[in-house]
Amino acid sequence: MPAGRPESSPRLGRRTQNPTACASQGAHINEEQKLRAEQGFTSFKSKFLLLDVLREDRFGGVYLYQQKEKGTLLIVKKKVRGSSGNEAMSLLASVTHPNIVSTLGIFRNDDFFVLIQEYMSGGTLQDKPAFHPTWQQTLQIAKQLCEAVVFAHNNRVVHGHLRPTNVLFDPDRSAKVTDFWLQDDTSDV
Repeated sequence: MPAGRPESSPRLGRRTQNPTACASQGAHINEEQKLRAEQGFTSFKSKFLLLDVLREDRFGGVYLYQQKEKGTLLIVKKKVRGSSGNEAMSLLASVTHPNIVSTLGIFRNDDFFVLIQEYMSGGTLQDKPAFHPTWQQTLQIAKQLCEAVVFAHNNRVVHGHLRPTNVLFDPDRSAKVTDFWLQDDTSDV
C-alpha cells in the first residue's frame, strides 16, 4: 500500500460522490507518484483528476481517477510495454460480460499499455466476510464467478491468478472478476 494513503478506496469512492469534496483529493500523493501516474498521459490531465495510487510495482501501476466533468470514478491500469498480460488486456477490451469488470478504453504508446476500467465501490471478496453472506448469497457469488471465467475462456482469455482480491463487488453486491493475466506470476501485491 502506498505510504501516506489516507483511507481505503471504497470510503474514498463514497466521499467523492460530492464534487466539492473532490477539490482536495490527491493531496496526499507525492510529486514523484504523480509524475509516474501521469507519465505518457498528455491530454489525460485536462479531463481527469488523480485521486489515489492504489498500487505500483516495476511493471506499472493502478490508479484511481475521477472524470472532472461528470465526477465518474475510473480505475487506470498502466503497464510497461513488453511485460506480460498486454495481449489479454487487448482481448478483454473487446468482450463484455456482466460479471467481468468493464473495460472503458485502452491505449498504447511506445512505453506503456493503459487499460481504463469501471470503478467497483463494493470492495473485494477478501473484504466480504465482513458482510457475512448467507449460503444463498455465497452460491450466487460462486455462480457469477463461474460464468465470468467460462465466458473468458470461451473468448481465449485465461485469468491465471484468480484469488479473493481479484473478485470485486458493485454497490448491489454483484461479483465481477478483474485482472485477467495482468500480474506477473511472482508478484503478490
